[in-house]
Amino acid sequence: MKYFERLKQWRIIGGRTLKTGIAVFLTSFLCHMLHWPSVFAVVTAIVTIEPTASDSIRKGLVRFPASAIGAAFAMILTSFFGDEPLTYAFAAILTISFCHRFKLYDGMVVATLTAVAMIPSTHDHFLINFFVRLGTTTIGLAVSTLVNLFIWPPDYSTTIREKVMSLHNHAAQLLEARISELLHFQKSNRKTKQQFRDFVTLMNHADKLCEFQREEWKFHRNSKQRLRQLHYFQKKLQLLRQFAYHLGNMMYLSPSSLSWNEEEKKKILEAASLMASLIRDPSIEHRKELAMLKEELPPYPVWTSGVSEGNHSFMNDESIILYELLSLFDIIDEQRQIYRFEIRRMKIAKKMFLK
Repeated sequence: MKYFERLKQWRIIGGRTLKTGIAVFLTSFLCHMLHWPSVFAVVTAIVTIEPTASDSIRKGLVRFPASAIGAAFAMILTSFFGDEPLTYAFAAILTISFCHRFKLYDGMVVATLTAVAMIPSTHDHFLINFFVRLGTTTIGLAVSTLVNLFIWPPDYSTTIREKVMSLHNHAAQLLEARISELLHFQKSNRKTKQQFRDFVTLMNHADKLCEFQREEWKFHRNSKQRLRQLHYFQKKLQLLRQFAYHLGNMMYLSPSSLSWNEEEKKKILEAASLMASLIRDPSIEHRKELAMLKEELPPYPVWTSGVSEGNHSFMNDESIILYELLSLFDIIDEQRQIYRFEIRRMKIAKKMFLK
């Protein structure tokens, strides 16, 4: 175990990879002890190692009946047609169809692999082989689930923290880049659009990791501090999603001209730069400067003359940019309030611990 821990620390092999190897070893060992073919059990064990123990249990309950369907079709078709190309084709078609009919989607791959792999290795004793395959599948499911549950329970806290920090940096860069493009009457270039797509993808991945962590903690006890920390990251991700919404509105804006003069554009760039610095580091105390810049922004031209002039939007480009900027102001301010609340809570917890 010490060697495995070192491999994890050095990031040579991930924890999930090591757990897969342990599950495969234990599964094949039990099958050898029972003199059962281990290949079906090993395939099941490999597929059943999921990101969380909750997923392993939930999907395992689906994969068992699905594998039974695949094994049954393999034995029935082999008994009639033998080891022939049509047997493989019909076994795969019928297994997939029945799994789809009974909504056993998570077990479809395992069931189909079981069905086609059983055909060349079975020539007689079809009923006995059917129950042996169910036994090996059960061993694979049980071992992989237990390994996933008790050996190195996944902890995504560090990864979530790193991704949230990276998301803040991405958001700051995108804001500065897009505001600069808008003030120069430019559409978002290919690089900016790709950065925005990467930002959204990274945010969705962080959300998924938070979901994995919540599911994992259903089976393991954790401190209130870690639960609060996860809630804190989820709140930050929620604000980042709002940020992405307003930034996305500006990504597809294509101003042909703006009524602002150079001084007004400079104020908007200064505001965007300060907002970006607050996104990167919410501990910066620039509330007064931010409020002053907010007051010094150009006048808010609310409406255009509308459709009567052939314009399909009642808001002109300046109105849209200012509206999105002011919305981002509020999101950043809320983010800083959450940060300050978390810092105060941590200081209080530290004082209580020292007492």
